[in-house]
Amino acid sequence: MNRVFFAVSVAAAIACAGCGGSDFDMAPVSGTVTLDGKPLEGATILFIPVASGGSETGPASSGVTDAEGKFTLMGPGETAGAVLGKHQVMITTVSEEGGDSESDDIYSDAASQEKLPARYNAATTLDFEVPSGGSDAANFDTTSKKDDLDEQAEDY
Repeated sequence: MNRVFFAVSVAAAIACAGCGGSDFDMAPVSGTVTLDGKPLEGATILFIPVASGGSETGPASSGVTDAEGKFTLMGPGETAGAVLGKHQVMITTVSEEGGDSESDDIYSDAASQEKLPARYNAATTLDFEVPSGGSDAANFDTTSKKDDLDEQAEDY
């Protein structure tokens, strides 16, 4: 069920990331995602700002990996980059258009399509600090091997 919530949350966050402009300081962010040492194509990367000291967090930013696993983040209103500061990072291989359109259980379909363990998405342990000058080194080397955290997230 946790993966169901995640899939719906990612779709909503991506939709919101495309709305309006940004009144927050942004910087360009790009990088590469690999799975078991190979480029991961078609993964969605979501950067969600983390609040610090009661400040507003700002909008999420997202990107999609290409055939070489490379991505560039886009924020609201097609603004390149992400809000400055610390972000929680989620990576998923479930797409909005994926799944069997004949199925009544779209949530089970989404969970079964995910190539990455929960520690990279529904129970993410990833974070990234966006510096004022931006970064072209937002690299994430993922593995398909599950650990205890992944098992717990799937049982939820």
